[in-house]
Amino acid sequence: MHPRNVYRDRPMDWEGMMARHPALEAHWKPVRPGSDRKKFDWNSYEATVALAKALFLDDFGVQWNLPEGHLCPSLPNRINYVHWIEDLLQLAGIWQKGHTEQPVVGIDVGCGANCVYALLGTSIHGWSFVAVDVDDGALKAAKSIVDQNPHLKPLVEVRDARKSIHYLQGESVLQSALLPGEEATFTMCNPPFFATGDEAGLNPKTDFGGTMQEMVCLGGEEKFVKTMVMESLELKTRVHWFTTMVGKKKTLKSVRKLLHALNVPGLRTTEFVQGRTHRWGIAWSFKEGVYSAMKPLRNDSNAPGSKRRQEQPDSSRKKSSLPVLHD
Repeated sequence: MHPRNVYRDRPMDWEGMMARHPALEAHWKPVRPGSDRKKFDWNSYEATVALAKALFLDDFGVQWNLPEGHLCPSLPNRINYVHWIEDLLQLAGIWQKGHTEQPVVGIDVGCGANCVYALLGTSIHGWSFVAVDVDDGALKAAKSIVDQNPHLKPLVEVRDARKSIHYLQGESVLQSALLPGEEATFTMCNPPFFATGDEAGLNPKTDFGGTMQEMVCLGGEEKFVKTMVMESLELKTRVHWFTTMVGKKKTLKSVRKLLHALNVPGLRTTEFVQGRTHRWGIAWSFKEGVYSAMKPLRNDSNAPGSKRRQEQPDSSRKKSSLPVLHD
């Protein structure tokens, strides 16, 4: 877990949370039938939604709800991604909490109904966000959440990418997320994982839910991310850092190979680990040069419980001098 993640070294105060959020008590189940010992029902979608709602309010001051069946985010995992973005911006010298004059604008490509990245980015750092989607249900839910939080509303725009000319022309990922001539500090994305509905149906049921629109796209996450990479060649310096999370290590390797072949000058990767869940982050930039992209992202050696790994050049780049570092 990221050293600055609020949940890194903090045990869950179940008693206090249930006192503040009585709805959680319904999800406090016996460890086995007839037992007096109880535990939180992590296998229940309704339970994870109730928990996310409580954590959003307690830790970020955000009123949050989610339509039935939509993807419920794991907040610790999503916070890891947000803090990694912060590290990248610090590397670029364009963000330092409490000492940044220029505005930071993030684009969430596929915000979904939960709108999680915009809510966390604005709440934790005060960044501005454009939350983009193409699904009516997701857009309606995201707008509803933003409307419920007047303190965040000036910072978050929920945008229908289908109104873009690029979407009509078939460039439906990055190109349709930005307005003509618009610039952004970074993009972030949690792409659809599966290539078909049948593939999604074979996946064991999880406690986080997810609609077909949120989980499935033609070609799966690898094709989705590679489309973003190719579209970034057109946008280039209009965005400082292009980033995405991926759920398959083979996607990470394939996309990294593509970025190598395209000679993208700045490239970083990382791994997000939350319990038994592993995800990977990829970031690329046409503004970060070879030497700046080789700098360590952060110095958290003094953070409680921190065991920082030494950064090493990526071993897959034997014939290239371009930097790829795993954080």
